[in-house]
Amino acid sequence: MKNLLFTIAFLIVFSVGFAQTINVPENYTLKTKDDFSKYQNQAIECMKWLDNDKFDEYVDIRKNAYKFVLSWIVCDKNSEFTFLEVIINDIISDKHPFTDELVMAYFTGVAKSAILNPKKDKLGNQLDGINNLIEVAKNNSHLNFKSKAVNKYTGLRNNTKLEVWLTTELEKANSKESQQSSDATAINFWFMK
Repeated sequence: MKNLLFTIAFLIVFSVGFAQTINVPENYTLKTKDDFSKYQNQAIECMKWLDNDKFDEYVDIRKNAYKFVLSWIVCDKNSEFTFLEVIINDIISDKHPFTDELVMAYFTGVAKSAILNPKKDKLGNQLDGINNLIEVAKNNSHLNFKSKAVNKYTGLRNNTKLEVWLTTELEKANSKESQQSSDATAINFWFMK
């Protein structure tokens, strides 16, 4: 019995002592191509951390990480990220407490894909963005929010129709010439306030 209690106490101390946090850059400047290159590794690490951590943990750190990552993605002068307005609108229309986090999950999925796999095309980046959105939502299912957008994309993926749907949406965006290198700053994110 003593061994069991000792083991449980050790595991609690160990898990609390090694809770995974991230160092978010402070006082960063994102104006030149060199600035973006300088912060690229930190941006990727922040994206990975945001995607793997829970929405309800480390809220202050998450807020700073979201601000940094969004600024880095929106203003990056070395990369061109394509975000589809239809996906952003689907997520925003859900109107639950974690809408901003899910939009960011889509953004970070697309951005990580484009940066880490430069030979991947826009369709591949979009697939990675949606898959990231679905996985981040699953990782936070303990919060019991309902997302019609996540359900829609999960259904498309499960029925092997996601790629066809995305191809059609990319063609629509190209034909409108409104390819959404979206002004993500136009969205009123909670963490930017």
